[in-house]
Amino acid sequence: MNSNPIKQFHEFLEGRSLHMTEERRRVAVTVFTLPRSTKFAVEDLYNALETTSRATVYRTLSLLVDARLVQRDVSSDGSKVFSHDFETESGETATLMLPVNKYADLCAASHRSLITGRCPWCGQTIINGRPS
Repeated sequence: MNSNPIKQFHEFLEGRSLHMTEERRRVAVTVFTLPRSTKFAVEDLYNALETTSRATVYRTLSLLVDARLVQRDVSSDGSKVFSHDFETESGETATLMLPVNKYADLCAASHRSLITGRCPWCGQTIINGRPS
């Protein structure tokens, strides 16, 4: 089985005589650039995809669930959430605004790795390969 979820989705759509439209591709790419097992709501996805209609987001998520590429679940507050189990391609991250938790107004717009250390010769602090 192909490990590329976009290609799997394309094959699923072809099997149903449907097309991989640019809007469907945009929704799928945004979903699969989220880190593995990240829970997201339809509205979060819709808000991140400014030029894609709400109906297209709902229909595409439904097709992704039917293709068994995305899982539908219910959050602790009873709302529908979605996630996937594919590894995120390195270097790609989605800019989806996801609530950190229901009690905070903070949203994670993206994530990145921060590597810090100390130069063994001069003792200077190094952050992501650069002296601070």
